[in-house]
Amino acid sequence: MRVAIAGADLAGLSCTKYLTDAGHTPIVWKSQDVSASLIAVWQDNKGDWYEKLRVFFGTYPKMKLQLLTKHATIFNQPDNLGMHSTVNSDLPALVHKIVVILRHNDMLSWGEKIELAKSAISMHFGNDNTLKLLKYYVVKTPRSFDTATLARQDDRFSPQMRNNFYRNRSDTMQPYLGSMEGAVLSGKLTAQAINAAHQSANSYSLQMQNIQPATNAATA
Repeated sequence: MRVAIAGADLAGLSCTKYLTDAGHTPIVWKSQDVSASLIAVWQDNKGDWYEKLRVFFGTYPKMKLQLLTKHATIFNQPDNLGMHSTVNSDLPALVHKIVVILRHNDMLSWGEKIELAKSAISMHFGNDNTLKLLKYYVVKTPRSFDTATLARQDDRFSPQMRNNFYRNRSDTMQPYLGSMEGAVLSGKLTAQAINAAHQSANSYSLQMQNIQPATNAATA
């Protein structure tokens, strides 16, 4: 079955993954060529790209379910065309970057690693004139309208809104409200609901096909 998914955010990509696992053909519709929502990236009117800062600690067990390959940092080797240097690390950002630098032996010597460490220390704890901020944006992120307060549980959305339409977001009925974990889990739950509805519809159709026409005095 083909399923249209509006949005390539965490929930949409998660739903795509689980629908594919179930044998369906998801089609993702996205107005931009970058991801959005909880891992937003956007471009300003001058062509510069920005990434929304997020806290990734605690989300990797769920996020890794969506990866097609093992989580790794891959570098192109300029001196060896077609060769890559790969460093695996299951630690969350930004800690895994430190591990990547320390374990990156194909292109970095220990002297270069020490120089990188000195530069990082200087940037964070050195002279105020070390770096000059050229441009910045302040983005106000609104609080969830589905705040986890008393008597609000009944207002939260279930995945299925109406026939053939499903709501797939981090604020749906699941344990991790308004979080990256919630977005990924929402995608999984929505895919399960779609698959269950599809199987139920197929079962009903098969039953209708197997019903024999009634015979009576008028039809015999």
